[in-house]
Amino acid sequence: VNVSGLEISEFNGLLQVNEVPTSRVTRVSDSNTVVPAVLTIADLLADFENYESTLVKLENVTLSRSDASTYGGSIRLNDGTGEVVMFTTFYSTFANTAYPTNTVTLTAIVSQGTEDLIPQVSIRNLDDVEGGNSGDGGGGSGGDSDPFDVTFDGQVSFEVANVEDWQNINLKGNGVWRAREFDNNLFIEARGFQDPNPEVDAWFVSPEIDFDTYTTVSFENSIAFWTHDALTVLISTDYDGNNVETARWEELDMATLAGQSTENYVWVQSGTVNFGKTGKGHIAFRHIGDNSNNTGSSRLDNIKIE
Repeated sequence: VNVSGLEISEFNGLLQVNEVPTSRVTRVSDSNTVVPAVLTIADLLADFENYESTLVKLENVTLSRSDASTYGGSIRLNDGTGEVVMFTTFYSTFANTAYPTNTVTLTAIVSQGTEDLIPQVSIRNLDDVEGGNSGDGGGGSGGDSDPFDVTFDGQVSFEVANVEDWQNINLKGNGVWRAREFDNNLFIEARGFQDPNPEVDAWFVSPEIDFDTYTTVSFENSIAFWTHDALTVLISTDYDGNNVETARWEELDMATLAGQSTENYVWVQSGTVNFGKTGKGHIAFRHIGDNSNNTGSSRLDNIKIE
């Protein structure tokens, strides 16, 4: 890249060369291999300016966040020597994928946060994450040992719901399914009330189901302060485990759901709903709403796949 005579400046704290015309770019090799520098987080922070905009490898790293269980947004990385933020834009194709909760090795680009200019890193794709139990969404089973018989016992009220092998995905707003407790019973809830974002779209997606072995699902559901029919139950045979928006989903409309005539907090039995599918796939519980008119809550408990 011929940068002679061009301006060098900073944008959001990152050094850049401005307005490079494509005529100044020449491909000189077919190799696209960049060898990352292997660092601890302490090493990275101690010499951040020199590592800025370079590729690094961080080993023995754990990921954590309190507001969601997916990559999109900011996640704290800790390797025992220090802590740094990993940021993933919500436009990323893997933003809604659940991140792994045990130790991993990360390859990432070093950058800075756009608002406070703190050091941060960003992965390029999921191949940059080595190891880990991707997809459990935040730290284990939360008390449910059978992912096909989910009671939510062991969950922590008001925390992001965390069930082994299930994905807790928010596509819009802060609309993630959270554990709640009422009358000594734990369940999960999604809602639009007081969400700072205009829309909410929350998904609770099952692990892969062999429809030739498991043919039905049953569950309990209830509402709080009905404003709209927010909950749908969906089924897919082509969901790849990464992006719910690109999969084909059909509604399991035989399920009995709480509605406008249902009193607050009264549990409704779904009935035994037949999948009517062969092969393998997933089911999903989806809550949609907003923070102004469609603010009602959806609640789920005792999901059983048989």
